[in-house]
Amino acid sequence: MNELQIKKLVAVMVAAYPASKISEESVGVYTRMLADLEYPAANAAVEQLLATSKWLPTVAEIRERVVSLQDGEIRAGGEAWGSVLKAIRGAGRYRVPGKDFAFADQVTADAVAAMNWVELCDSENQVADRARFIELYDQLAQRHRRLQLSEGLPAMQRFRALQATREAERAKALPAGEPQAIGALLAFVLPGGES
Repeated sequence: MNELQIKKLVAVMVAAYPASKISEESVGVYTRMLADLEYPAANAAVEQLLATSKWLPTVAEIRERVVSLQDGEIRAGGEAWGSVLKAIRGAGRYRVPGKDFAFADQVTADAVAAMNWVELCDSENQVADRARFIELYDQLAQRHRRLQLSEGLPAMQRFRALQATREAERAKALPAGEPQAIGALLAFVLPGGES
């Protein structure tokens, strides 16, 4: 979004919540924190929030609503567990998720990978598996959503670029044979040749 579009959204919000006081600094924060969003999605999110919220929408609420509009609401862990059971029945232990078939969302795939597909297929305690899966899925889904909400921010993009530059500099600074030399030194120094 450009600055004019964001100011238009802020003006609509201020008009909808006339008791809210908003300063130029606040408009600046909205401008900086919403700039990576597409206007149609942000506009739809603001309209939804105006229809459902009693208070002036925050940056976090707008960003959350945009992600929900674009990617859908976070699925319930129990719903995701149902898709895992369906896959267990349909694919079985000899077909591998990600290679032979795919789950509807990455969070389900990550939770299944963490719990081990073959062990899930062979388990005799689906009640315990269900409870562990739902807890893990809910944690992973929240983490995934936090990343979705923040990765597009300009400050995060600058930070990621800085990290990549530092990693590249570190990789260049180590001579090609140095990791092997360190391993040989550790083998010499540690008792029993452990590395």
